[in-house]
Amino acid sequence: MAIHASLVRIFVFASSHGKMAHLQSRVAMEIEMRADVGYLILMFVIGALAVTAFFVFRALSPGERRSFHYRFEDEDKRKK
Repeated sequence: MAIHASLVRIFVFASSHGKMAHLQSRVAMEIEMRADVGYLILMFVIGALAVTAFFVFRALSPGERRSFHYRFEDEDKRKK
């Protein structure tokens, strides 16, 4: 819900860019828009880290039925 609200505020700010507004409210809107953009970037980075961690843990966990581990199975056979 917070991501949706951030996107709405960014688009509202962009659509009112050409209109005259009071300087104080304009500065407040710009600060709020920068905070929303920062929030969206932070959520994207956290999501990318979560997906990366998922695949790293999946690659390191043992599993017999996964074709994802074909590289590690060859190394294990050579060691034995």
